Amino acid sequence: ELAAFLVRLLGLTDRGSIDFVDDDGSPFEADIEKLATAGITRGCKPAPDPRFCPNDHVTRDEMSALIARALGLVDRGSVDFADDDGSPFEADIERLAAAGITVGCATSPEPLFCPRDPVTRETMAAFLIRMESYIVR
Repeated sequence: ELAAFLVRLLGLTDRGSIDFVDDDGSPFEADIEKLATAGITRGCKPAPDPRFCPNDHVTRDEMSALIARALGLVDRGSVDFADDDGSPFEADIERLAAAGITVGCATSPEPLFCPRDPVTRETMAAFLIRMESYIVR
């Protein structure tokens, strides 16, 4: 579902030739391929048999990586969440905070991001609405 929301928001149309071995039959297969062709997703397991894991939940840190790639964000700013150290997506999380796309999941006593929490539909909607201001059409 997330793939479809991102593809619609970004206006992606090119399916390219990237094919994940585990998305056949998914109603979102075309959207997944469009995200991969645009370089926004690399899937959950690389070659030789690339997988997307379409039925897995997306975590908040994984979502950060998708959005940072989609928007080409580079500025890490000065926000440092207390709970994202060690996340492979820490830089992406900081880029989203610097861009104002996230404020984290809690602010007291120190800012938290909750990187391993699954992205709820309401969280996804908030990220996508904030993301829209960065998209030039």
